[in-house]
Amino acid sequence: MIVGQVSSGKGRQVDGDAMSEVRRLTSRAWSIDASNLAKGCRVTVLTSAGPRLAGRHGIVLGNGNTKNQVRVLLDGSKGPLTLHARFLTELHA
Repeated sequence: MIVGQVSSGKGRQVDGDAMSEVRRLTSRAWSIDASNLAKGCRVTVLTSAGPRLAGRHGIVLGNGNTKNQVRVLLDGSKGPLTLHARFLTELHA
Protein backbone atom coordinates (compact mmCIF):
# COMPACT_ATOMS: atom_id res chain seq x y z
CA MET A 1 0.00 0.00 0.00
CA ILE A 2 1.22 3.48 -0.82
CA VAL A 3 1.86 5.83 2.11
CA GLY A 4 -1.01 8.32 2.57
CA GLN A 5 -3.66 6.01 1.15
CA VAL A 6 -6.26 3.95 2.97
CA SER A 7 -8.10 0.87 1.81
CA SER A 8 -11.84 1.40 1.56
CA GLY A 9 -12.51 -2.25 2.37
CA LYS A 10 -13.71 -3.06 -1.16
CA GLY A 11 -10.35 -3.61 -2.80
CA ARG A 12 -9.92 0.04 -3.81
CA GLN A 13 -7.36 2.52 -2.58
CA VAL A 14 -8.73 5.78 -1.24
CA ASP A 15 -6.62 8.85 -0.59
CA GLY A 16 -6.43 9.68 3.14
CA ASP A 17 -7.28 13.34 2.53
CA ALA A 18 -10.37 12.36 0.54
CA MET A 19 -11.56 10.09 3.36
CA SER A 20 -11.14 12.83 5.95
CA GLU A 21 -13.13 15.21 3.73
CA VAL A 22 -15.93 12.65 3.39
CA ARG A 23 -15.99 12.16 7.18
CA ARG A 24 -16.11 15.93 7.71
CA LEU A 25 -19.01 16.38 5.28
CA THR A 26 -21.03 13.45 6.63
CA SER A 27 -20.58 14.58 10.22
CA ARG A 28 -21.89 18.02 9.23
CA ALA A 29 -24.91 16.40 7.53
CA TRP A 30 -25.74 14.55 10.77
CA SER A 31 -25.48 17.67 12.92
CA ILE A 32 -29.02 18.85 12.24
CA ASP A 33 -30.99 20.24 15.14
CA ALA A 34 -34.63 21.18 15.60
CA SER A 35 -33.98 24.82 16.52
CA ASN A 36 -35.37 26.10 13.20
CA LEU A 37 -38.66 24.21 13.68
CA ALA A 38 -40.67 26.32 16.11
CA LYS A 39 -43.61 25.05 18.11
CA GLY A 40 -46.80 25.44 16.07
CA CYS A 41 -45.20 25.59 12.61
CA ARG A 42 -46.50 23.40 9.79
CA VAL A 43 -44.13 20.75 8.43
CA THR A 44 -43.96 18.13 5.69
CA VAL A 45 -42.30 14.74 6.16
CA LEU A 46 -39.57 14.07 3.57
CA THR A 47 -39.35 10.88 1.50
CA SER A 48 -36.20 9.87 3.40
CA ALA A 49 -38.45 9.11 6.41
CA GLY A 50 -39.90 6.15 4.51
CA PRO A 51 -42.87 5.42 2.27
CA ARG A 52 -45.44 5.28 5.10
CA LEU A 53 -44.73 8.84 6.30
CA ALA A 54 -43.45 10.51 3.13
CA GLY A 55 -45.40 13.58 2.04
CA ARG A 56 -47.58 13.78 5.15
CA HIS A 57 -48.21 17.15 6.76
CA GLY A 58 -48.40 18.02 10.42
CA ILE A 59 -47.80 20.55 13.15
CA VAL A 60 -44.81 20.76 15.51
CA LEU A 61 -45.79 20.26 19.15
CA GLY A 62 -42.33 20.82 20.56
CA ASN A 63 -38.91 19.26 21.03
CA GLY A 64 -38.21 15.62 21.74
CA ASN A 65 -35.73 14.20 24.25
CA THR A 66 -32.67 15.26 22.25
CA LYS A 67 -31.82 18.39 20.28
CA ASN A 68 -32.44 16.54 17.00
CA GLN A 69 -35.89 15.18 17.86
CA VAL A 70 -39.17 16.91 17.14
CA ARG A 71 -42.65 15.99 18.39
CA VAL A 72 -45.10 16.20 15.48
CA LEU A 73 -48.84 15.63 15.22
CA LEU A 74 -49.51 14.51 11.65
CA ASP A 75 -52.82 15.47 10.04
CA GLY A 76 -55.38 12.73 10.67
CA SER A 77 -53.33 11.04 13.41
CA LYS A 78 -54.60 10.46 16.94
CA GLY A 79 -51.28 10.96 18.69
CA PRO A 80 -47.92 12.63 18.15
CA LEU A 81 -44.77 11.07 16.71
CA THR A 82 -41.16 11.81 17.56
CA LEU A 83 -39.14 12.29 14.38
CA HIS A 84 -35.59 13.33 13.67
CA ALA A 85 -35.41 16.92 12.39
CA ARG A 86 -33.67 15.82 9.16
CA PHE A 87 -36.92 14.13 8.08
CA LEU A 88 -38.93 17.36 8.27
CA THR A 89 -39.12 20.50 6.21
CA GLU A 90 -41.06 23.63 7.13
CA LEU A 91 -44.16 24.34 5.05
CA HIS A 92 -44.26 27.89 3.73
CA ALA A 93 -47.83 29.04 3.19
